[in-house]
Amino acid sequence: MLRKIEVKHCCTRSSTQIGTVSNMPTQSFDPILNREIAKEIAKSVIDVASPTLQETVNFATNLYPRCQTSKAGKKLEAFSLLALFLHVIQSIDAAEVLVSQSCGAPVNLVLRSAFEAKLSIEYICEQKSEKRAAAWSVKHILQEIEYYKNYNPIDPKGVQFLQNWGEGDWGKVIGPPSLVDASSIIKGLEDKLKKPIYIDVYKDYQQMRKGRSKLPEWYSLYEGPKNLWELSQHLKHGVEYEMFYKAWSKQSHANDTHHLTLPMPDGTSILGPLRSPLDLVNVSTGGLVIMMNTLMLILKKFRPDEISHLRDWHRKEIYDRQIQLLNLSLSAAKWYEETFMKKK
Repeated sequence: MLRKIEVKHCCTRSSTQIGTVSNMPTQSFDPILNREIAKEIAKSVIDVASPTLQETVNFATNLYPRCQTSKAGKKLEAFSLLALFLHVIQSIDAAEVLVSQSCGAPVNLVLRSAFEAKLSIEYICEQKSEKRAAAWSVKHILQEIEYYKNYNPIDPKGVQFLQNWGEGDWGKVIGPPSLVDASSIIKGLEDKLKKPIYIDVYKDYQQMRKGRSKLPEWYSLYEGPKNLWELSQHLKHGVEYEMFYKAWSKQSHANDTHHLTLPMPDGTSILGPLRSPLDLVNVSTGGLVIMMNTLMLILKKFRPDEISHLRDWHRKEIYDRQIQLLNLSLSAAKWYEETFMKKK
């Protein structure tokens, strides 16, 4: 029999108890979502994947400040590279949290983001690091300017934004935002573009932008790749793009059902249940690969003298667990039996 989760009702608590931690009254419908069963079935994978992902994240967090204080950490390109590195760390940390709860499919969304950040790091480190890092920062600043124009009540975009606010779902619930004059913030960002490290790249970017309504990709500057596919090809990661990134993107844009379906013994498939553990091995391995590749790129740039330490640590702490993870598998038949066949 499927185990039922005991949930205490909390409807009788007083108004003074609203802020306290308490169970909520509604139970999930087990055939669609049974959190405990999902974790129980996936335990063999979680017990290996979760601590291994945590170990790589912990290693990265300790490396980060050493990169900041390194000789390369004082160079102009350091900010862009370290920001992207922190993005990868944050993404793989989030992936570990999801894996620990047997949420395999949603990990694809953070792996997609981490993959893009890793490609950006690799492209900046490849050559012309200062110019490429400046291009990344220039686009970031321009995006910030566009963002603040929406929240500036004296800018035409801000006026239109406020008029359209009530038409959206959020606007109907939380009411219009309190807009403040963002002119000083926008001016500060525009002044930043005039700094010596950005001014030439900004001019080149504006030249490339002529006649376009959207901001071009930062890596397109100086006859660079026009899109992420070309960037992946340029960096020799076209296979990963075709095999993984395309699928991650379809899921991200809600154009795919693979992560929502369960294969049946007769070859057909049905929708549900959630938290299927079938993809946990793949997404955990993907997270480890992205993190390890990122660590090597960052070390080569900031701490090349520590590369041997990275290899020793990987051999001692990660390699055997990674092989163990690859040898684990969870059958669709077992998941099907536990979630459906024992229910009338």
